[in-house]
Amino acid sequence: MGRIDDLLPVPPASTESNPAAVAEFVGRQFRALVMDPAFPCLGARSALQREAYSFHLYADMRERESLRWLARELEEFGRERPSMPSRFATFVASFERPTTSSDATAWDSLVWHTLQALHELDTAPWDPTVSSDRTSDDFCYSFAGEAYFIVGLHPGAARHARRFAYPTLVFNAHDQFEELRHTGEFARFQGTIQRRDVRLQGSVNPRTNTF
Repeated sequence: MGRIDDLLPVPPASTESNPAAVAEFVGRQFRALVMDPAFPCLGARSALQREAYSFHLYADMRERESLRWLARELEEFGRERPSMPSRFATFVASFERPTTSSDATAWDSLVWHTLQALHELDTAPWDPTVSSDRTSDDFCYSFAGEAYFIVGLHPGAARHARRFAYPTLVFNAHDQFEELRHTGEFARFQGTIQRRDVRLQGSVNPRTNTF
């Protein structure tokens, strides 16, 4: 099978005067959110503290060109992750567009549209450790042969810890959570996150029961 790199055209010229500076600007905002003492997810904090993460800013979640670049860089992250200096490592994809509303249904639809379009660029088989059936309890998104638990953030999110100025998808490798289960640490890890979430939001995010 061909590599994703072979599918990529030369990137178009940016309309930004300094796109690297804009990406750094947004990346610092994301880091500030996660490193806030009240942020619930300690796994994300660990990844950022140890510099075991990859942050990228793309133009638009709905544009194929942005997703081509996301595909290449997510594949590269999957190859490099085993050598990263933390048991938790994460890939962060933020987008300048579209501006999303508080409509949770519209956001979910946009996320699935984006993930489907990304899947169509994938040349690797589904990770055999998880199911590709969305109705299955064992379903997990797969890209470049790696299963990921994905967290979405956007400006209109109901939960404070998921509210961010730029639409964002955070890819967390599924095997990180499986390792915690095998070592017997998962229940404590999950419980700590949920207690912190209650402290911030007043209730548990039900999606923390799915990873």
